[in-house]
Amino acid sequence: MTVAIITALAAEMRPLARKVAPFERCRIGGVEAQRGVLAGRDVCLVAGGVGRRRARATLEPLLSDPSIVALVGIGVAGGLTDDLGPGDVVLGRRVLDPEGVGLEPPEWEWSAAAARLAAAAGGTVATVNGIVQTSAEKRRLAERLGLGSRAVVDLESAAWASAAASRGLPWQILRSVSDAVDERLPLDFERFRGAEGEISSGRILRHALVRPRLLLDLIRLRGRVASCAEALAGATQELVAC
Repeated sequence: MTVAIITALAAEMRPLARKVAPFERCRIGGVEAQRGVLAGRDVCLVAGGVGRRRARATLEPLLSDPSIVALVGIGVAGGLTDDLGPGDVVLGRRVLDPEGVGLEPPEWEWSAAAARLAAAAGGTVATVNGIVQTSAEKRRLAERLGLGSRAVVDLESAAWASAAASRGLPWQILRSVSDAVDERLPLDFERFRGAEGEISSGRILRHALVRPRLLLDLIRLRGRVASCAEALAGATQELVAC
């Protein structure tokens, strides 16, 4: 009986993977995964890609495997409210899809314990179709959705939650803030996304190499993402141990 843990990008999973042992690569439902034990539970780790389309394409075969009994989605997110700073971790009490339709994690064995997580506090996770780049865009989104406190924005969580819910599987979402509400991303990453939603790191690197200031900003952002991934690893381990 295995808990699937999914991220969009492999970088968001690396610190957590170091906590999993024994560690082996495998395929589950035809999906490439890493299997092992975390906090006494069998887990599999999957990097499912950026955006809702790639998330669904990964989860449909993965969750069809009868060994999967629950799903945890983790990754970085943009802050939408002033009460969240870089590195803060939010446990999704409510997940909104791009149309504003909400999903709440079902009651199950982790629910009561999750409410007492030391490494994360409850909040709202809003999933949108495109990367929200500027502070003004973040504040407009929060206002439109009526998000008053502890809210973040991402590209996948609603797809993860709905995929699990459609199969009657319990789920939880953990997101760490990579950019606070008053911070602007250093680059319009939407320009570097492909037809399937994937972000081309090669195109970004070529673009940045001739722009030294941008390259430094991207290196800082990479460091921020690495710090967020460490925070997520601790919070995920605590959740799985519940």
